[in-house]
Amino acid sequence: MLNQKLKKIFLNFSIRTVGSILSKTLGFITLPFIARAVGPEGFGTYSFIITLITYTAILVEWGYTPYGLRETAKHEDSSSVVNNIINTRFTFGIISMIIGAIAFSIVYWNNLPFLVDVFIGFGFIVSQIINVDYYYFGKKKMLIPTVSQLSGQIVFVIGVLFFIKTASDFRLLMVLYVAYQFIGSIIGLLLYLSNHSIKLKFSIKASIETIKKTFRLGLSARIEQLTSTYPILIIPLFFVGTFELGLYTSAFKFFTIVLIVYQVVMLTIAPYLVNLQTKAIHIQRKTIFQLLSFLFFMGVLSSIFFFVTDKYIVALLFGESFKDAIPVVDLIIFILLPFWPITMVLGGILIYYNFDKYYLQATIVNAVFILMLTPLLVYTFGISGAIYSIGIGNFSVILISIYYLNKLIPNLFINPINYLKKKKYV
Repeated sequence: MLNQKLKKIFLNFSIRTVGSILSKTLGFITLPFIARAVGPEGFGTYSFIITLITYTAILVEWGYTPYGLRETAKHEDSSSVVNNIINTRFTFGIISMIIGAIAFSIVYWNNLPFLVDVFIGFGFIVSQIINVDYYYFGKKKMLIPTVSQLSGQIVFVIGVLFFIKTASDFRLLMVLYVAYQFIGSIIGLLLYLSNHSIKLKFSIKASIETIKKTFRLGLSARIEQLTSTYPILIIPLFFVGTFELGLYTSAFKFFTIVLIVYQVVMLTIAPYLVNLQTKAIHIQRKTIFQLLSFLFFMGVLSSIFFFVTDKYIVALLFGESFKDAIPVVDLIIFILLPFWPITMVLGGILIYYNFDKYYLQATIVNAVFILMLTPLLVYTFGISGAIYSIGIGNFSVILISIYYLNKLIPNLFINPINYLKKKKYV
């Protein structure tokens, strides 16, 4: 039985890892072309538009993915969960796009090209409405979402390589980005519909009921979104133009690419974390400690490797015009990379153990630190200050998560060496 579970975990991890490696390899291919074509200024604008769209889609992405994964992992028949999530996203998606269109038209009425690019980005919201990846993750079926995402990525790569040549192709870049997201979602939806049905309806009342079920997860996710994108909104206030913003976003793009391995691990083990709480306490302790130790070790190794190679990787990905981003990348490598996997594991345990309240409290404290410190540190240290503030917030999340988990799972972080021994605890 144990061997079968391990084989299943390894198979899902392998599928997702291979898919992610292929996807990120394709991303490595396109990123230099995009960066060289649009330059730091255009790259900053590209990131800014995507940030605006993600804020518009706040209610469309209100914690439904971890909630859907958790519920589909628990229940054999999860069609009602999928129906509720899709209808909630559909309802709030329509409302969000209407409100967003009005708001952006008022703010950017004198910048029509930018406004058109933002409206094109609304296609991203549609792609999130129809996305059902959480269903496949909960059912431990990694192949379908992996193939779906790769299909969209391939279309994006082909479009970038053949058509994105200069900054004048920026609008086409936005179209390709939306197509990439939409294709990645529609394939999974069509395969889901081959065995299930969905009754699409616009219902504010029913959507509010779903929001109530996912309130803490959704609020946590939105706070995380705010803290990750807040520097993108703050940096332009201290600098003329978006050149510095382009340097920051390119450095953080490097970071998100590196994190893909840890994200794959978390998605693969998520259904098993849901069921881990039903096991004996000593098994929970041992499993959690081994997972934390493994990912921290990998984080340290990654930091050493990328500190040696980051100059070459940045030059390869973004070109010589982004060389000023290297000091920011170095900060990320030392301050964020070794500890971020720990944050992901601790947060995942809180979520999949149904400790949403404590996860929310950790994200709120994180947000308070980042919201308060980012303007001050950016003013003092430049764009490097944004990394300092994120690092401080990340450490606060780790400490708070450890505190709550040690209360909820008795003595989890006391005498950790004993967890590796074959010893049973009362």
